[in-house]
Amino acid sequence: MENEPPGKNHPLFQLNNAIFTPHLGAVTREASKRAEWGAAEEVVRVLEGKSPKNPAVQLK
Repeated sequence: MENEPPGKNHPLFQLNNAIFTPHLGAVTREASKRAEWGAAEEVVRVLEGKSPKNPAVQLK
């Protein structure tokens, strides 16, 4: 999508088989738990001397 949020007349809003939510629509307890566990697992990996699976920056 080029512009966000889309204008009121965007063709997507004409669909009767779609539900639109703000970005917060993905914030669930389950998603939060997965993020927490993923972060904890990364910390453990680094403390064990391993490289993180998902580094925020590329390590040299």
